[in-house]
Amino acid sequence: MRAVRLSFALLLLPLLAPLAACDSTTGLGDPLIVVDTLTIGAPSVAPASVPSAVDVVSFSGGAIGGGRFPERPLEAEQWDFTVRLRNGSFAFYPRAAVGVAGNRAGITQPMDTPFDDVREAPASSRFVMDSAVVVRQGATYVVRSRIYSSPCFEYARVQPLELNAAAGTVKLQVATSATCQDTRLVPKD
Repeated sequence: MRAVRLSFALLLLPLLAPLAACDSTTGLGDPLIVVDTLTIGAPSVAPASVPSAVDVVSFSGGAIGGGRFPERPLEAEQWDFTVRLRNGSFAFYPRAAVGVAGNRAGITQPMDTPFDDVREAPASSRFVMDSAVVVRQGATYVVRSRIYSSPCFEYARVQPLELNAAAGTVKLQVATSATCQDTRLVPKD
């Protein structure tokens, strides 16, 4: 019987090994942050070659999805927020705000906290899911992605670096936490 218990314990070791490196407070390993810069455009103004939506999902550490074209069949479900230009002002629209239901994608109101100082995603109640959020250059936003693999979603920090109303474009800095449901948004110190 002792040999059976020892064999069972040896079988479990590979499964338990990753937990040894986990952060003691979250049960997750060190945060994996994927960073990118991209440009999106309001479809009413920007050229058709400029994506109009952002996919912040990194699929566990690869590059983030980046700019997306929601009107294309292969990308219709692969985005988290889009941008629109109305009366000279840009706004971010989470999926539900443009009629795409059944997901949890959301974005916070603009924060004055510097981009690098936003260390963790806020509570769920702070995410706007069904209406527009004004875009302010230099402000910081936190995005919760759509559910991409039940029950997984990812969080990201987003900062508009440049707004160009004449061209209809917004240049963004994006930093995504690449671990499913990990609210930490910066690498471990």
